[in-house]
Parts: sequence; C-alpha cells; structure tokens
Amino acid sequence: MTKRKSTSKKKVSTKPQSTIIFLEDEQMYLVTCAGRQNKYGIGSRVPRGSCAYKEERGEWTAETLEDAKQMAEDFASNMLAGG
Repeated sequence: MTKRKSTSKKKVSTKPQSTIIFLEDEQMYLVTCAGRQNKYGIGSRVPRGSCAYKEERGEWTAETLEDAKQMAEDFASNMLAGG
C-alpha cells in the first residue's frame, strides 16, 4: 500500500476564472486559469512566448518566491486576456 504525500496548500488569490495557491511542501505557486495550470518557484524561467511573458518584464528567472508569485499572476492575467 502506497502512502499519499500530503501537500500543505494556502490559497493566495482567487479572481474570476483563476486561482493561485502556494504549495508549501514544494515551495511553488500553482496557478489555474481558463482550464490551464502551471507551477512557478525559485528558478522558474519565463522565456518569450511563455504564457507568463509580459513585454515590460521581458525574459526572466524567479530569484525569490515573490518573483514566482508574480509569474503566476502574469500567467493568470495573460490567460484571462486571451493569451
């Protein structure tokens, strides 16, 4: 019998059609929006063409959890805008 690993989750924000949850065990943000999901944590990269890409930020790498949260917010924003 395999024991399931429990993941501590903390809802960060909920907007119409999007949810961002912080997964404490993984130290990552899980974003669900418009039927799509992605995870962002320290070391995550946003290249040109990514669903989290914003012109004013360009390509970048998350150096902090706040950066990762911003990537999740950008992903949700782009998805809601039709990205």
